[in-house]
Parts: sequence; C-alpha cells; structure tokens
Amino acid sequence: MVTPLRNRRPIARTAPLPPREEGHASPLRSDHFTLPQLKIIQEVITLAVFVPFALLYMKTPLSWNYLWAALCLLGAVYFIFRAP
Repeated sequence: MVTPLRNRRPIARTAPLPPREEGHASPLRSDHFTLPQLKIIQEVITLAVFVPFALLYMKTPLSWNYLWAALCLLGAVYFIFRAP
C-alpha cells in the first residue's frame, strides 16, 4: 500500500553539530604532493583496480597492451617523483 506524502511522519531533528577546526580535507595533506603527482597516483590506483576487474570479471583476454600501459605508468611514476 502506498502512503501519501502528507501522512508521513516528520523527520526527527538532531542537535546542530559543533564547529570543526579548519584543516585539510585529505589525510594525505595537499602540501605534500604536487598536482601532477596526485594525478599519477590516481591513474596508478585506477588501473590497479580496473585491470584485474577487466581480466577476471569481464573475461577480457590478456594482451600486450596491458604490459605497455604498465611500463608507461612506471615511467610516469619515475619521472614525476624523481628529485628535480
């Protein structure tokens, strides 16, 4: 049975939250990594999740393209994180 909206119970109100101290939203602290470094970290994590998913769940055949992509990412990690 569908309940009309006007007969629904009101949402319980909670006490207001106390003010928070200002700080970084990320536990990694944005002043530790540069923007290009964060982008490379994002790509490495994305492919670390997506490639096993594509191979195991989606039954994508393994090809040389995965090896070349991994080597390109390793090169990107090397060049972006080496000392200037």
